[in-house]
Amino acid sequence: MSLRLLQVCLIVLVILGGCQRLQLFADTEALSDESFSRLWRIYSHCRSSLESDEMREDLQDLSRALRHMSETRNRPAFLPQRVEHWIAEQPSRLSVDPRAMALACALRAGQAAQAEGRIQLAAELFGFVLSKDREPPYAYYVVQARSGLEEMQNDRLAIERSEQVMKVSVH
Repeated sequence: MSLRLLQVCLIVLVILGGCQRLQLFADTEALSDESFSRLWRIYSHCRSSLESDEMREDLQDLSRALRHMSETRNRPAFLPQRVEHWIAEQPSRLSVDPRAMALACALRAGQAAQAEGRIQLAAELFGFVLSKDREPPYAYYVVQARSGLEEMQNDRLAIERSEQVMKVSVH
């Protein structure tokens, strides 16, 4: 009888305490305030900078942080690796989305590089945005990056046409 009572008590404790009390997930530590402040400083610098090279460095820092966060994401420690890819990614619990911060930084840096006439760098930065997320929360960044690439393509075609016109008028 006492074994049965002990089992019932354990079940009630688990139900009342919630499954989150069990250590089923590895690395469940949230992003610390210090880490978040660092990410926010990098993002803010990217948004306020006028130099595309500085923005690119900020983007690299944000990308490294995102990689680290995704590597330490809350994965069930008790599941085999071949099952892990079926588990949905946990949404960001921060008041801002670090992925959106990185995409916004890349987009801003691409636009700055484009304005500076650094077409190759702009294309690389817009390409970064296009190579990442196409999910609805990030669609704005994808549309803007595509627009930037199309604008560069149109500018290039206009330059080629004007060069052709200049060649014809010289001959």
